[in-house]
Amino acid sequence: MHTAKPRFNHCIVVDLDYTLVSIDTTAKLVEVRCPWKYRLLSLMFSALKPLMLLINEMLNRDLYKLMLLRTCFKKCREPVLDDVIETIYREIEKSGLNNSLLKILEKADGIKILLTASIDDIAKKFSRFSFDLVISSVIECREEELYSFLDLYKRKHVILKHLLKYCNKIFIIEDSPEPQYKSLERVKVIQVIHRGRR
Repeated sequence: MHTAKPRFNHCIVVDLDYTLVSIDTTAKLVEVRCPWKYRLLSLMFSALKPLMLLINEMLNRDLYKLMLLRTCFKKCREPVLDDVIETIYREIEKSGLNNSLLKILEKADGIKILLTASIDDIAKKFSRFSFDLVISSVIECREEELYSFLDLYKRKHVILKHLLKYCNKIFIIEDSPEPQYKSLERVKVIQVIHRGRR
């Protein structure tokens, strides 16, 4: 027996970094957990920024984020990591949330989805803000070691293609929309301008 896929009139898709919150959450996690390594890598990235951005474009990878994670998290399921994430979340909750956007989301109809390239342990903290679903980059650990990193950097348009099977229309709210969004029918981009993005 064939079961029809559920369809929703519209879905509201929201980015996390520099959209729902005012910071790069993954970089903040590394800054708090490994401050000296963060400073060293940040200085190196600043000096090599044009080259790094070019390599990012060629490989479709966020090398800066990958280097931060690989350098800092040798043990990626330490209890201290949960404590650091909770500390960062509480800090954001106090002064780093986009409250105007949250008020809009609270009143809006439709399925609400948080779609972010931030890592899963951070993103799931924000599920309590009216989101029906959270989709994020994923860290895979084996024997408590960082084994792989499935990054949604420049891959969110692929997720949107799949969501269009279930949503008649998608409204996506983010600060740095992927160029591929323009090719997707029934997708409306609402760009948030944030001065804090590096």
